[in-house]
Amino acid sequence: MKEEMDEYLRSFAIRNLLMPLTPEIKVDDLIPAPACVRTQTIKDDGNMMGVFTEL
Repeated sequence: MKEEMDEYLRSFAIRNLLMPLTPEIKVDDLIPAPACVRTQTIKDDGNMMGVFTEL
């Protein structure tokens, strides 16, 4: 339950950071959507691969 609450609060923090950049977008413009999953790849040498690294 703590992880879910942390994610919920983090999403509001991100929203608050972006609001000054997109003042025309209001809360009523947003629609709920399923959560997405972010994965991280570990290379053979044990280092993490960047999210946008080409294979």
